[in-house]
Amino acid sequence: MGTADKLWDMAAANFGKVARVKLKTYNLVAQFVPCLGCFNPLDKEHLHTFEDENNLALNSVMLASWLKVIDKWSKGQTVASLKITCCSPKAVNDFIHKNLKELL
Repeated sequence: MGTADKLWDMAAANFGKVARVKLKTYNLVAQFVPCLGCFNPLDKEHLHTFEDENNLALNSVMLASWLKVIDKWSKGQTVASLKITCCSPKAVNDFIHKNLKELL
């Protein structure tokens, strides 16, 4: 029995069988993201393309969503803020680092 199994058994004994392990997530907000194109943050294939274009590991972006509901956007709005949820701090830092380098 491995260390992780022993820890899980100990947690289950103390918290019951309904205890669940929740992965830690790391959020960031990207502002001024073009929103008139075909990018759909709810589509996994679009997220994989986003990862590829930003040199992020496959499946490092767990989910993404527009901060404001599309129905509330201004008429003719061309950019929006996007909330990106990643599975590791490295993915968030890599994304920030890449985009800061492009600005400098």
